[in-house]
Amino acid sequence: MSSARQTPICVLGTSRSGTSLTARVLNLAGVYLGSPEDLLGGDLSQIPAADRTKARVANQEGFWEHYRLMRLNERILRRFGGSWREPPVLPEGWPESTELEQERQDAKALIAETFAGRDLWGWKDPRNSLTLPFWRSLLPDLRCVVCLRNPVDVGASLARRDGMESKQALDLWLAYVAAALVNTSGSPRLLVSYERYFDDPAGTVARLARFAGRDGALDAPGARRQLAEAVDERLWRNRTSLRDAVGAAGVPSQISALHLVTELLAAAGDEDSVATAELGAAVDLYAEGALAAYDRSRAAGAE
Repeated sequence: MSSARQTPICVLGTSRSGTSLTARVLNLAGVYLGSPEDLLGGDLSQIPAADRTKARVANQEGFWEHYRLMRLNERILRRFGGSWREPPVLPEGWPESTELEQERQDAKALIAETFAGRDLWGWKDPRNSLTLPFWRSLLPDLRCVVCLRNPVDVGASLARRDGMESKQALDLWLAYVAAALVNTSGSPRLLVSYERYFDDPAGTVARLARFAGRDGALDAPGARRQLAEAVDERLWRNRTSLRDAVGAAGVPSQISALHLVTELLAAAGDEDSVATAELGAAVDLYAEGALAAYDRSRAAGAE
């Protein structure tokens, strides 16, 4: 699907973990996300009227999400009996399943229609964490940005936006983070911690620009002004520290452990060293075990 001249970038991670902010920063660095009519940003005309108010309230700064790609991801999950709120247990070999033939053809057509002739393009959707093997089968050169945020604050944000109970929110955090790590293992990826946007904004956006091959693209005065508007500390409503999140009451030890090791890996940045590679492999292995345990629990609950 992608030519030698194209660089596709996918943004994934748990909902409410900074995927929208990350997509916006990449967009400012020169990553094409689609036409304004396609994005869940300022123009919501493509969304059914009944959903527009909820969309504006949920993310006032814009989702920067390609609406049709998001809907396609949701269709994939529904094919296997799930949704973004209730991830399905995906069968072996599911990306090549004949059940997805229509989605496969629609994805190819949508990518060609939206991104033809674009050297650097991408899209964001938390569901990519679950469906990434499907997209990688179409886009083997895909690069991935994995967005991270502590499970306590993600849970609080999901409770406020969706009325989600704590256990479901924590389960979702585990499912999405573990799947994102497993599905990007061994591939070009960058882990970005939401909290680092506010602790080290310059360093964080510089790493994103560098990952996109646009080093220095965000140094111009106009870009810095737009970045300041995007990385607005007033949007950081829930602020649980790493220490408090890891030791929080009601958070299972497996989730606390996954949170801690992913933050350690994210802190290593894009350092190219044997130690970082070994840490990444260990984190991916732990995530694989956590995801398998989650899937077993889901399967048992469905019986």
